[in-house]
Amino acid sequence: MTTIREMARRRPLLPIFLIAGTSLIILAVLNPWLLVSATTPTGGDMGAHVYGPAFLRDTLLPQGRILGWSNDWFAGFPAFYFYFPLPSLAIVALDVLIPYGSAFKIVTVLGLIALPAAVYFHARALLLGRSVSLVASGAGAVFVFMESFSIYGGNIASTLAGEFSYSWSFALSLVYLGLLIKGVREDRRYLKWAALALAATALSHVLTTLVVIFASLFVLSWRRGLGRTVLTWAWGFAIAAFWALPLIARIGLSSDMAWTPLSGWDELFPVELWVLLPVAIPSAVWLLRRTSRIAPMIGATLLPVIYFPLPNLLPEVLPEVFTGERWKLWNGR
Repeated sequence: MTTIREMARRRPLLPIFLIAGTSLIILAVLNPWLLVSATTPTGGDMGAHVYGPAFLRDTLLPQGRILGWSNDWFAGFPAFYFYFPLPSLAIVALDVLIPYGSAFKIVTVLGLIALPAAVYFHARALLLGRSVSLVASGAGAVFVFMESFSIYGGNIASTLAGEFSYSWSFALSLVYLGLLIKGVREDRRYLKWAALALAATALSHVLTTLVVIFASLFVLSWRRGLGRTVLTWAWGFAIAAFWALPLIARIGLSSDMAWTPLSGWDELFPVELWVLLPVAIPSAVWLLRRTSRIAPMIGATLLPVIYFPLPNLLPEVLPEVFTGERWKLWNGR
């Protein structure tokens, strides 16, 4: 019987068709005929997000600015000082060609549609075979369709509730990590693209940026890994500095969402993933046996498990440090 690996070897374009087909399935579920309509999207926080790109188009960009102040809500509020400008800039660019409502909705779903390709690229950068990488790409699509959460980000439910910047950043973070691995292992010319992908990740969402920086740490132990990774970080954050530095300078003025930390382990391991464990566990063992860098990969995999209890644990262990303060980095994501 012909295997996926043999088919991929004989037909080099097969992975492209399979990944495109997976993305088309995601697009079909999103009702593309509604995406191209000029109506205004709503639902969750989406109704509020509609304002940002329009203000950027009508007020800030004509003044040569991306960050600014709006008097349209409340007693005035800072625009894009505390939120991510890249997806909104993409909406404005697309709005030149098509109606604003259509441009807005198309951009909001691009991160979801791009995720299977981003996962495949990341897996190939890890030197996994085409067949294994295609399975990984399919797993990315499974994540998109998960329904156990609707605000953490990365899946359809969260994106349509307003977390489209997160889905952008999530896909871009995998591209960055793949390019960094290729830049360290193969050719330093990939580093400039890794830096650009890191900047795009940061300009789309800060939480995925924090996670992917930690996920980059295992590369530091590789030959030439330390210097090339630090150089990529310097370039990437320098590109994003026009937005990131004002954010850091005014982070004390940002609002607190007052979300309490999650404590149930079913939140970390959603029920949809349980059915995948019979395949995931032996696959992980197989992967670890094929690499000589077991410890760094295990460490990177366990990062969410290690972080998850900290927001609840540290205030109890170090009450003198956390008295009257909330843990700012919520563990739900």
